[in-house]
Amino acid sequence: MLLLKDYTRRPAFILLMYGVPNVAKPYLLNGNPEPDIQTGVPQSGSLQNDLRESLGLSYLRRPFISGFNFKHLPDCTSYIGKLDLIDNGPSYPLNSVVLSADKAGSGYQGTTYVLDNVKKPIYINNPVVATAKTSLANIGIPGTSVLYRESNPGMDVAVVSAADISCYVGWGLHKFNNAPPKWAIEPTSLTLSGSSTWYALQTIESICGEWPAIPSQWPLNRGVQQSYVARFSKNSFGGNNWNYTPITATSTVYEPTPDGVAQPRVWLPLWAAGHPAAQCFWSGKPSGMEAPGLPFNPNYIQVTGDPLVRR
Repeated sequence: MLLLKDYTRRPAFILLMYGVPNVAKPYLLNGNPEPDIQTGVPQSGSLQNDLRESLGLSYLRRPFISGFNFKHLPDCTSYIGKLDLIDNGPSYPLNSVVLSADKAGSGYQGTTYVLDNVKKPIYINNPVVATAKTSLANIGIPGTSVLYRESNPGMDVAVVSAADISCYVGWGLHKFNNAPPKWAIEPTSLTLSGSSTWYALQTIESICGEWPAIPSQWPLNRGVQQSYVARFSKNSFGGNNWNYTPITATSTVYEPTPDGVAQPRVWLPLWAAGHPAAQCFWSGKPSGMEAPGLPFNPNYIQVTGDPLVRR
């Protein structure tokens, strides 16, 4: 690999292009290579994580990595088209590398932080979403800008619609109301409106980052959890032409437990402050010292979208 051979090349950000797989080493089932990732266990972390750690050993600095790891080419080209609209806007600085909705003018500025903490009883005491609300308050984000819902057994009211959003953090399939596997494209699950075209997304799910190189092996993520690729599809979140897809998202390629995902209490304040997306999510990767509730594995994290976009 060129980057490992030439130590003068020390990129801070790396984008893996369309078609690059999410996991470098094959999945195993009872010690044998397993072609179907729905039953296999990965031999290592996500490809992005493995690459980041390898380069970190060489450079003593880990680059922030993301990927255009969409399912279909039209999903990829529509995403690039969204970036192009920002980059070529009349009010945007010429030849800017970091793309920001805040600088693009009307139509892109989401101001609502959606934290849907409605979840199944098994996770009732997990603070991963609740602490993100506190982190936003600590940096001065007013409560009026945060749409927060908390579990209230017997009277749960999850977020099913939102407008003008800057982020969405929730439990995906693990909502208390048992959201359907196709919740990103199910009209009754979450519908967006207004200026909700440039936002960061995270769902606290085990394997939502899975997507094999052979599409026929992906009927619907073990028949239980929906793959992250559906969140970037044409009709996701009430849209009809990729108009409500996120601009960046994080997911995991295997079971991390809630302690092993990119922690929103860390990455969300960075996103709110205008830092690049990949830097935000990778800064939220927990270490063993931060999550005493072992076992957990933070090495399954990956990021989708341009690494240099920011709110």
